[in-house]
Amino acid sequence: MEEFQGVTSHANYGDHAALFEIATGRLLSGRFPRRQARYVVEWIVKHRPEIMRNWDLAVEKLPTFKIEGLSDE
Repeated sequence: MEEFQGVTSHANYGDHAALFEIATGRLLSGRFPRRQARYVVEWIVKHRPEIMRNWDLAVEKLPTFKIEGLSDE
């Protein structure tokens, strides 16, 4: 997971905002309801390749793309 070192994702839910580590799904800062935090971690795991691709694009100052949210299956 070294390739994800330092890569983070912001999440917002109502008045809550948090920063999650992509490599582990760990909540790094902020406050987030437990149930919604589990959804964020599920999303990170499911979309990690796309998240990393967007990260690479952003580092190169290129346009990023929208990543699909979790669906109600």
